[in-house]
Amino acid sequence: MKIIFSVFQPIKNETPQSGVGKIAYQLFSYLEPKYDINIFFSNKGKIKNKHVKDFGIIFKILNRIIAFCNRFLPYYIIRHFQEILYDLFLRIHINKTIDILISTNAWIPKTAWKAKKWNIKIIFIAGNPNDNYIYNLLKNEKNKLGIKNHDAFDSNPRLNAFNQFFKNTDIVLCINQYIYESFIPNDEISPKYKLIPTIFDANFKIFDIKKKHSNYFTVFYCAHTTTLKGLQYLLPAFNIFQKNKSNVQLFIGGTIDKGVFNLISKSLNDNIRLLGSLESIQIAEQLKQTSVFVVPSLTDAAPVTMIEAMYSKTPIICSDGVGHQWLIEEGVNGYLYDKYSIEQLVEKLERCYNNIENLQIMGENARITIDNAIINKRNFNYRFEKLIKR
Repeated sequence: MKIIFSVFQPIKNETPQSGVGKIAYQLFSYLEPKYDINIFFSNKGKIKNKHVKDFGIIFKILNRIIAFCNRFLPYYIIRHFQEILYDLFLRIHINKTIDILISTNAWIPKTAWKAKKWNIKIIFIAGNPNDNYIYNLLKNEKNKLGIKNHDAFDSNPRLNAFNQFFKNTDIVLCINQYIYESFIPNDEISPKYKLIPTIFDANFKIFDIKKKHSNYFTVFYCAHTTTLKGLQYLLPAFNIFQKNKSNVQLFIGGTIDKGVFNLISKSLNDNIRLLGSLESIQIAEQLKQTSVFVVPSLTDAAPVTMIEAMYSKTPIICSDGVGHQWLIEEGVNGYLYDKYSIEQLVEKLERCYNNIENLQIMGENARITIDNAIINKRNFNYRFEKLIKR
């Protein structure tokens, strides 16, 4: 059996840059000894395995030229051009000898069309909800907030590429229930849907940390912030929560899109610190002094930072728009709340603040949850292999 894996994101520091890319690489490593298999990244980095490939120097030069245009073009346009380039180069490597194409990115319509023409089975590993679901949610939220700028998930050309790819897909493999529900088939020609819950790998060694005692109750949020990340709900919730409290702080890690920053800038105050872009080691240092980690996303399949925070023994407050909510046991290792309810988020912050003595126990439980999920990843590998043999 001959298999090709496709991962759009590059490898950085010898690990895939995206969470779902980490899952694909894990599966590739499990299957490599048994099958004729290659995995393609936009850049394979320093990995010397002959079965880990990229598209060579010409692709890299063209990709850099496109990236350079980010100085005067919006990112969502750059991203779409990079995906078109990736699709064209991946298509070259599709031939009649291949049995299965496994992809973590759905913006390869030309590759999928060619694969379908030659009866190659296409398996899509969905690390995000259905793009059509995200598109509608994002459009409604931006209309509500008056945000005019576009991003990758409300780009019509990109959505069309997703739907073209989707028409030729045989199996959609969903990594949690939240994603699965966004792909519920609504017609007779839909692909088959499989639910195999798993977690994204993180750099767990870095996040095996010892907590520092602090007199402050510290809240940490970390993401590349777009409208979908929900910071516009966390900030007003924190400002209500911090009233009449002198020992609370909110740390915000990651870059913030211009449209969101303009929206939230008036909500910033002395108890809120913007940390900017952070490397993993810096996130780990921040988690050492973090009381609770908040994931307020309107839709977010499985943020790696949430896994890292739980592994570092940090309790979680996350919205019901987060796919990895299945990891949260209410009051045991964290809390869940309605993604649109500022009042519920305030109530969860108050509950943590008023029960600080329980946060250490909750953090220990969060680590146990992730340890068990890591063990269960072996079952994910086994079930996936059974799937491709059918």
